[in-house]
Amino acid sequence: MIKRSAQSFYEDDGMKLSASLAFSTMFAIAPFLVIIIGLVSTVFGIEAVRGRVYAQISGLVGKDAALQIQSIIANVELKDQGVWGTIIGAVILIIVATGVFTEIQGSINYMWSIKAKPKKGLLKLIIDRLISLVLYCLYL
Repeated sequence: MIKRSAQSFYEDDGMKLSASLAFSTMFAIAPFLVIIIGLVSTVFGIEAVRGRVYAQISGLVGKDAALQIQSIIANVELKDQGVWGTIIGAVILIIVATGVFTEIQGSINYMWSIKAKPKKGLLKLIIDRLISLVLYCLYL
């Protein structure tokens, strides 16, 4: 069974797909954390949320990487950009943060030989992305 699994992983380009997912995730972490911190900080306060996020990340990847991620988050956060700047920035952050889910869906469709349904326009794309964001928030 292990041999068959390894062979299927190789035949389905598992390494390429996992590298693609890791690359997408790398760029989606900071925007997604900005969104989560913004939403949760309205209830618990910004400093409490930042401290908790830092503690979780440092436990996973170490203190140096956690400091870098915290710096990225501080640079990405939406500050004093006016109403339109905040709206446009939030939309861009949501698109980038949910891009990981598009990558996961594409990889699964490829490995399982599923033909994706034709796209039905911008509204369908927005709804799919929002569903992905909500599902990920529920996962946390």
